[in-house]
Amino acid sequence: MTYEETVGRNIGLLTWQDQEKIRGTSVAVIGLGGVGSWASVLVAKTGFGHIVVVDKDRYELPNIVEQMMATTKTIGKLKAEVAKEEASMHGPFAKINGIVKDIQSVEDVKEVCQGTDYIICAVDDPVARILVDRSSRKLGITTLMAANIGWRITNSTHIPTEMSYEEHTHQISLGKSLTPQIISSLHMQQRVFVACAGGFTPQYAEKYLKGDISYISYLGAPSAFAASVAVNDLIKLVTGRGKPRIAPDYLAFDLLEMDHLDFGQVGLKTYRVIQAIMAKGIEEGVKIWKEVMGYR
Repeated sequence: MTYEETVGRNIGLLTWQDQEKIRGTSVAVIGLGGVGSWASVLVAKTGFGHIVVVDKDRYELPNIVEQMMATTKTIGKLKAEVAKEEASMHGPFAKINGIVKDIQSVEDVKEVCQGTDYIICAVDDPVARILVDRSSRKLGITTLMAANIGWRITNSTHIPTEMSYEEHTHQISLGKSLTPQIISSLHMQQRVFVACAGGFTPQYAEKYLKGDISYISYLGAPSAFAASVAVNDLIKLVTGRGKPRIAPDYLAFDLLEMDHLDFGQVGLKTYRVIQAIMAKGIEEGVKIWKEVMGYR
């Protein structure tokens, strides 16, 4: 078995020169849940030569419906260790590092991503995404942000010298320190945004908005779709082929209606609900949320 044999079917879409660029590229996948688990396997299959997989958690039974490596055999095991083993079977010539890490600071990101060429950020936590974005800009590493929100997926690429993730998504943390108050506001903003994204049942979305449910409901197919788009754009960035979506450009797609989604409109709904919550509390926010979503 040789490297050339394992990736030979790439040739025709790519040249051997393209493939050598891929082989010489180092990629970090941060977050090995729904999107990240699929992404880590896809970068291995594509033939990337150095892969770093990062997560702090262990697999739990509810992960089975969405996460590629969550099986009855991996429940209770560390995601980073499982991902390292799994990716090595799909990319037998890759050097793969599995790192168990809870991203709590810019320094944490620097520690795990130093020396990599690209980052695929697939974490759910809004604070962790911002830490990855800030750190990658300091390190000069291009980051691909990939997420699934129920039936919806979103992908964007952030080059260090161009538009940041915080600027692109109008985060309230932009230009500010991550104080406890800012962190609390970021989590509230995410709850509202998810509830306004649509695609969830109204009953679930209302409970999530109120904080009665802490998890974001998911399906495996949208997670795999989001990962595929991210890795596809990564291939284009490395080889110079095609047109990757570089911020402010982005892809937002609704797999329920099979149509493109305007997250700008979701953002306007989110803003109205947040203003209501800040002015009069969560019950007023829920009232305005039902109004903007057309729920009766």
